[in-house]
Amino acid sequence: MTNIRLHIAYDGTEYVGWQRQIAAHGKTVQGELEKALSHALKEDITLFGAGRTDTGVHAREQIANFHTACSIPPKHIPQALLKNLPNDIVIWQAEEVPKDFHARFSPHIKTYVYSFMVNKPVLPCNRRYNYFLRKEPDWQIVKKAALLFEGRHDFKAFAAHSTAVKNYEREITSCKLLEYKPSAELLPWQETGHTYVLEVSGRGFLYKMVRLIAGSLLWAGMGKINIANIEEALLKPVKIIAPALPAHGLCLKSIVYEVDEQ
Repeated sequence: MTNIRLHIAYDGTEYVGWQRQIAAHGKTVQGELEKALSHALKEDITLFGAGRTDTGVHAREQIANFHTACSIPPKHIPQALLKNLPNDIVIWQAEEVPKDFHARFSPHIKTYVYSFMVNKPVLPCNRRYNYFLRKEPDWQIVKKAALLFEGRHDFKAFAAHSTAVKNYEREITSCKLLEYKPSAELLPWQETGHTYVLEVSGRGFLYKMVRLIAGSLLWAGMGKINIANIEEALLKPVKIIAPALPAHGLCLKSIVYEVDEQ
């Protein structure tokens, strides 16, 4: 059996998330991929994803692996699946990896981005991927507060609570605000306006964690809470201090495995 790793991008708008559902709650990215792979490779395929993305969340690089007896060279798998996949899911790379590689359990760092667009009518093609702000927050406060999340903390005040979660401690390796200004090189329909992106990297994330961090930072920038409230919530996580932002602004940007850096 060969162990194949896939690099996957998708628009999550039409899906109820990554993970295949037992009940018929709607289409999932994993479900569509497994169906397409099973058809193309003529065998039942089970994918192991690096992690779940929620309903409406996008991915530029989701990672999944599967085991197969098929003799098709891995590099030909993306092309072989083009006609079997919907247009909003793309496998852009496939390669053979060691038999003990597991997309979820092999040590890795995930990076998510949450995109804000400010003070400009949003073109329909951009509305699916950015959270539009009619009022400009204080971005310097947002940038300063973002640094508070770096390191290992109890993120109970920044996660949707679940009886299945026993430990809310997670490690954030980087949390920063990036600014992108309009470019004259873009075509008119590519114009993105003034965009700010919250980029968060870590070894593991809780349900709605990035969206709740983004919501808390936005509220701090708008004066609804202050930096001291965030500091206190990280030290004494009693309750969620701000609402989660909508899913459509969130994208899984990349996943880097320790085994690839050795």
